[in-house]
Amino acid sequence: MIAYDKNLYPEIMDLQGDLFYCIRDKLPGVDEQWFINNFMKSQIRSYLDKGNFKYAYMSHNAVLNYFLCELNNSDISHGEFIPADYKRGDAQCGDLMWIGMMYSYYQWRTGISSGELIKKLPLSDMERIYPALHQMGWEAGANKIHEVVLGAGELNKIK
Repeated sequence: MIAYDKNLYPEIMDLQGDLFYCIRDKLPGVDEQWFINNFMKSQIRSYLDKGNFKYAYMSHNAVLNYFLCELNNSDISHGEFIPADYKRGDAQCGDLMWIGMMYSYYQWRTGISSGELIKKLPLSDMERIYPALHQMGWEAGANKIHEVVLGAGELNKIK
């Protein structure tokens, strides 16, 4: 089930890919797994799940600001980057741009909420299947994930 209009998904894919890619610079030392898990479960991501135009056409910096405000229960009355408390960690995830874009594309294709998707397809699995899927293209990669996530398959079968 497609989540929203097909003309909007490339914007949201690029937005999430850019957001995940930039967190190393914007949030030095951030625990990337913590960030991605919390972002996927956030209110702002739920707006993107529904194809909300207001958020879909924001910059990744603006979306990051909204997310940090949500985490800190603060007001986003100005447009500048808002420093926030965030979990630090040593772990570096793999290709954050691809991971962000694939999560976004898969969410659009299936209509599964991002909060539910991160439970069904944890970041550790996305990192593990990246080498096999990243050159397949978005649709073929999403189809393979779909067979495994919603089908009877197991993620370990993806090599």
